[in-house]
Parts: sequence; structure tokens; C-alpha cells
Amino acid sequence: MTIPATPLLRAVALAFAWLLALPTGADARTADPVAPRAVTPRGALSADEQANVELFRRASPSVVHITTLETQRDLFSMNVSQVPRGTGTGFVWDDRGHIVTDGYGKTNVAGLYAIGDVTGAPWLAHKASHEGIICIEAIAGKKPHAMIKERIPGCTYSHPQVASVGLTEAKAKAAGREVKVGRFPFVGNGKAIALGEDQGMVKVVFDAKTGELLGAHMIGAEVTELIQGYAIAMQTETTEHELMETVFPHPTLSEMMHEAVLDAYGRVLHV
Repeated sequence: MTIPATPLLRAVALAFAWLLALPTGADARTADPVAPRAVTPRGALSADEQANVELFRRASPSVVHITTLETQRDLFSMNVSQVPRGTGTGFVWDDRGHIVTDGYGKTNVAGLYAIGDVTGAPWLAHKASHEGIICIEAIAGKKPHAMIKERIPGCTYSHPQVASVGLTEAKAKAAGREVKVGRFPFVGNGKAIALGEDQGMVKVVFDAKTGELLGAHMIGAEVTELIQGYAIAMQTETTEHELMETVFPHPTLSEMMHEAVLDAYGRVLHV
């Protein structure tokens, strides 16, 4: 592959080449361990970090190293099923058997980082991909934002489609939040009717005190395309007022997103 000249892009490209080389899903559970590749450290790791890397290599037969001059750190990959708890790697594990990391992929073991399914839910490709970007940027000293897993949208590509991001109404209440909830049905949307897809619903959950969007949940046609609007709103900490004052194009399915927000505050228009 051609490696970009920019140091950060070079690091990211190498990391993704490393990710793409890994077995995934069922293949990962049945694949033969990958033999470690010989690496000549460039002096970037401290003695303690290098010792931890070597410990991890011995504990897992599926470790692959890639070293770059630009980031001056070792990148490694591993197969979840081949690194069971208690193998002597020194990781802190959660109660579900996942490696505990901070928002940048850093583990408790100096010099070792982890991303993807091994770090826990949600087990989604776009979550793992973005974790990889954040991790590489952090290693390169670029000061990226930390991963906030609650803001990662999840999609089910069924018929009808299902999509969600953030907390459910029940989980928000269980967390002690006072909530405002809005709903809007597909049957009230002209575009949905014209498409012959008038079955479905959009639901939003707000913090009643702050106006923070806590979660959004949808079922119906093309909701896997719509959910990102709410994900952006959560990432940018958009309030209910800003969402209500936003102009949504007509006729579109996205108008239901606006109507659901309005409904949470008793201002729905087309029901």
C-alpha cells in the first residue's frame, strides 16, 4: 500500500492496514493464531513499557507489532478469544471480561492500548474504527476528544429499520434524571405516506432541567440514515431550544425528528 507523507496520516494508514489484516467475527474465533512479527524497537518506549509489550507478546500468540517513526510507539493487535483473563498480561478487566481503557484506548499497562470489541460494548464497526483514530491521534500527541460510548448510534438493518443513540427513557429515569419525552408517528409525515412507509415512530428523551438530549430511538423506513442527526446534536451538546429553532426541509422524513422534539415540549404541529 502507498503510505501518506503526512506523519499523522501515515500513522493512521498503518493502523488501519493493521486492523484490516485481522480476522473478524466468526473467522476470528476459529482462525489460527498469528505468529508474532519480529520488531526492532526504535528506542521510543521506556524500559518499563518495552517490558510490558514483551510480556503481552509472550502471553498472546496473536500479537502483531507495527512501529512507526512518527508516533514512536508500538501498535499491536490481538484476538479476543486468544487473550483470556488471567494470562499474566496485567490488564484490568471489567465484570464482563473486557479490557478497561480510558477514552483514548490507553490501558492500565504502560505502553499498551486496546480498541474495538475487546474493550466492550457497543460491538460495532464504526465504534472500533473511531476508537482507532482517537487512539492513534492520542499516541501522536494530537490531543483528540475522548470517546463517549453513549453517543455512538446503533442501527439494525431489518424491515422496518431500527436505530438509536444514547439513553432509553427507562435508563434515564433509573439514573435519576427527570425527563421530557417526545414522540412522532410516521403516519403523520407526508413523505412517509408518499413512500408507502407510514408505519413507525421517532422518540426523543430530554433532561427536563437542562434541555440536554439524552437519547433518541426510531423504528421505520430509513431511520438508520436519520439517527446521525441526533448523534450530532448529542456530540455538540445541542439543547432542545436549538433543535426546535432549526428549520427542517419539507417534504422529508427528517421532519419527524423536529416534530418529536416539539412534542416533548408540548409544541407538536402535525398530529
